Amino acid sequence: MTCWLQESLMMYWNERGDLLSIDARELAEFRQWRELKWRAPSLNELIKEFLKSKREDRNLHSGYVKTLEYNLSPFCDAIGNENLAQIESVTLFEILSGLNKNPRTRNNVRDALCSAFRFARDRGYLPEGITAAEKLKRIKLDRCCEISIYSPEQMRAILDACRPQYIPGEVISAFAGIRSEEIRPKPNTHKAFSSQAHLLGSNPSEAAT
Repeated sequence: MTCWLQESLMMYWNERGDLLSIDARELAEFRQWRELKWRAPSLNELIKEFLKSKREDRNLHSGYVKTLEYNLSPFCDAIGNENLAQIESVTLFEILSGLNKNPRTRNNVRDALCSAFRFARDRGYLPEGITAAEKLKRIKLDRCCEISIYSPEQMRAILDACRPQYIPGEVISAFAGIRSEEIRPKPNTHKAFSSQAHLLGSNPSEAAT
């Protein structure tokens, strides 16, 4: 063997000899990762494709799709141009933590992100297994924050024990699908209403003037 060829082989061994110690499984995983990296879209492209599929689903309400878009927008704003296959759960956690949302809303945002990443996995953009979004832990809600549904017997007992003037409000909140935050008056609303009523006077015809 000539001297220059021997020196070249020794140089290659010193610099890339680690490749010779990689087993077949690790090499296959590396090739899969490289292929997915080339194939994976950016996060913006994924979210656009994900929302498009939801809009085409006639079983889904448009309000649900708008909520998905709203919950995913902070991630698009922060790392939308990043390659999907290179996004790590640490980055997603930092964005999620910076939203300063209450625990229930934060869980909803996390669930929307998980749906998008599972969609990417089903499309072959991500490898099989737990995605970066699914590694984010849901916040355990206090018992007072959990959504519960009353049985007909429980609702009947509540109405039987309720004062007559409160029954319409209880019935509306129970059967109209209105959240407690929506039916509960905001601070100072009663004062503002009373002030306006005082200005209008007791004659209903004055309200139209």
